[in-house]
Amino acid sequence: MERDRIEVALRRIYAARAANDAESILEAFAPGACYRIAGSPESCTLATAHRGEALRPAVEAMCRMFHVRELQPGRMVIDGDHAAVMVDARFTFMPTGEEVRTTMVDFWTFRDGKVVDVIEFLDTAHVERLLAASAPG
Repeated sequence: MERDRIEVALRRIYAARAANDAESILEAFAPGACYRIAGSPESCTLATAHRGEALRPAVEAMCRMFHVRELQPGRMVIDGDHAAVMVDARFTFMPTGEEVRTTMVDFWTFRDGKVVDVIEFLDTAHVERLLAASAPG
């Protein structure tokens, strides 16, 4: 895939995420694609791979739980079918209303114009603290 096409696809995906538009995000993914948050599932319940049928509910839940207020993708490093993007973001964690400012790094793999894999590095300890604070009981 050409560099320009990957950059356009990434900008579309990040614009959809900024709009909390799960459907538009999902349109960029190939069947069987994988989205995962890096980290240990024992330390952060969201640090898991969501592939195939599990992708849609994961992306929809992410958009519901972490409502984007600002999202600024930085410089994109694109090499062949792979890309790395540092993203500055401000979210509202909807279950508690807490505002979160963070920086994430996303590593993307494309094939035939579609995303086949993305791994996101973020502060999983903070995410787990948010989830624990919103848990009943």
